[in-house]
Amino acid sequence: MTVIHPQEKPSGTDVTTKADAGRRGMMPPSLPDAIKAGSEAGGGAAALSPGTAALPEVMIGVVQGDRACHACAFNLRGQPIVRERHYGMVMLRCPECGTVGPITEYPVASGAARRVGYILSMFWLALVLLICLIVGIWAAGAAQLGKKAALDPVAITISEKFIEYAKADAAKQAQAGVAATNTWSTWVASQAASSMGWIDGAWWATQTNAAWLSEARAMHRPFSRKLLPMWFRASVLLLPAGMILACLFPHLRRPALILVALGVLPVGAIFLWLLGTRSSSWGGMGTWGQVSIELASNVVGFRATAIQLAMLLPSLTLGVCIGRPVARLLIIWLLPPRLRLAYSFLWIADGKPLPKPR
Repeated sequence: MTVIHPQEKPSGTDVTTKADAGRRGMMPPSLPDAIKAGSEAGGGAAALSPGTAALPEVMIGVVQGDRACHACAFNLRGQPIVRERHYGMVMLRCPECGTVGPITEYPVASGAARRVGYILSMFWLALVLLICLIVGIWAAGAAQLGKKAALDPVAITISEKFIEYAKADAAKQAQAGVAATNTWSTWVASQAASSMGWIDGAWWATQTNAAWLSEARAMHRPFSRKLLPMWFRASVLLLPAGMILACLFPHLRRPALILVALGVLPVGAIFLWLLGTRSSSWGGMGTWGQVSIELASNVVGFRATAIQLAMLLPSLTLGVCIGRPVARLLIIWLLPPRLRLAYSFLWIADGKPLPKPR
């Protein structure tokens, strides 16, 4: 804040400044008649009686923080701080009700207080990052559920092909006179095709170029009707999550908030992948066996996950776009004027005028 200290009297006036009074050993003369005349004229402290020179107020800065008018509770952030020439008082005037309020100088925070502030800011940063990570992980988890539902036809096809192979292998063993009891082929042949069925790793290694894989890949249904309930439930939770993200980043405008929403989902997906969510739900079975739904994911590729993440993105984007307007509306409805000061950043972030007291 730049402070201007007037050292000279306004030209053409007979005003005695505080510095002049100190050199002459007397206090500045009072002007009760001038002030009274100014009040009757409705011009405030700057309006003086006829024949009296105007005493201009010198602006020395602006209010940087949140400060409520003691008369109407209007937020005085951004209002000019002036020093009146007669008494040298530092004050500011409420633009809403015209009430003059004094300015009190507060001592500068000590080094210990600044260090506590740094620590609290680091905790706040960690909390913001944690919330972003939680939103991303939850959205990526919902996308994983949608992906598995869309890959069910592919997984069932893989399971059916392996069961056919197991039945043929069991028939060959029977023809060769091998006892069919307690063999894996007999056990698999007795099972029904399932998206969570066990697939032999050795058999799967021989099917990488099989013609039926193209047909199975075409059975991927990323937009099937049975996914609508899952999308709806995920969107209901992602919408308020986006609104929270918008309020956590008050220094970002809407385009930057949309970029945050675009970045949260991939970060969550990468985190889940690093935790091993791509492994089998049985905890992984090594080279001797895999689950058909995981093999279906490998057949279709990352496209299956990307489509499901894209279907969840609109609700999160809508949340970050309407988050601050909805928060401002709730604050006006639920909080009295004096308690709104702490949330003035929601108006300043979008360049909106601060709320007026009602």
